[in-house]
This record gives sequence, structure tokens and C-alpha cells, in this order.
Amino acid sequence: MPDTDLFKAGITAQVAAIGLMQIQNMDIDALLREIVKSEKDVLEQKNKAFDPAKDLNDMKVCLANLEWYKKKCENDGQGSGYSNSFKNKMAVTMKLLSL
Repeated sequence: MPDTDLFKAGITAQVAAIGLMQIQNMDIDALLREIVKSEKDVLEQKNKAFDPAKDLNDMKVCLANLEWYKKKCENDGQGSGYSNSFKNKMAVTMKLLSL
């Protein structure tokens, strides 16, 4: 995390460069505090470590749940999943209605 005084000084220089320091009815200190706070939040988000192993583990859990669901549907005689079982039931119903 950068030194707060240097960080604020850099933001103050940028605010001055775009001309916001010259507006009379503006609370410059409040503006600078808000900018520094939001920029620190952005830096903290960027500094959070990306953990590909965690994402992989989360994906493995989702895949295991999907495999369980497919196996459950097949054991219940519904086919490989709900949508397939729904389509199959509709096809059978339509076939029976056309007789």
C-alpha cells in the first residue's frame, strides 16, 4: 500500500491538473478524501491474490454435483437429465395423443 501522504499528494496534483481546485464552492478536502478512499479500495481489490487452485476446486465441486444429478436422473429412468426426460415425456405424450 503506498504511503498515504504521497498517495494523496499525487491525487491532489491530478485534481489540480484537471482544474477542480479552482472551483469556489467545492469542498476540496472532502473530494480528495473520497478519491483516496475509492482508489485505495481499487488497489486492495487488485492486490488480492488470484488463486487458480481455488477456482479449480470450485469447478470440480460443480462438476461432481452435475455428475450426481445425471446419475440420479438415469437411475430414476428419466434419461440423462431433467430436460432430456422432459423432452422424452413430451414426445411420448404427443405420440399417444396422435393415436
